[in-house]
Amino acid sequence: MNAYTISKLAEDASVSFGIVRNYQMRGMLQPCECTDCGYGIYDESALSRLRFIRAGKKAKISLNDFEILCKTLDEQDKECIPLASINDKVSTK
Repeated sequence: MNAYTISKLAEDASVSFGIVRNYQMRGMLQPCECTDCGYGIYDESALSRLRFIRAGKKAKISLNDFEILCKTLDEQDKECIPLASINDKVSTK
């Protein structure tokens, strides 16, 4: 897994630190973990999401629409049963 600080994430997505912070404050982007010092660590999915949002902005999709979409996607992720647990249930029957 590639781990990104907020600065490295912004650099790799070709956006500013402030944009990443703004998206984080809006709930569109969250770190996957935090260091002992409180620094957010982001993964590849955060980089993909940033690139997706950037492409959508070029297509004139509003940040408010992205905010709703990102929150909906995050809620669906929480409700999904991990595939491994489904495989375990199927293989035991």
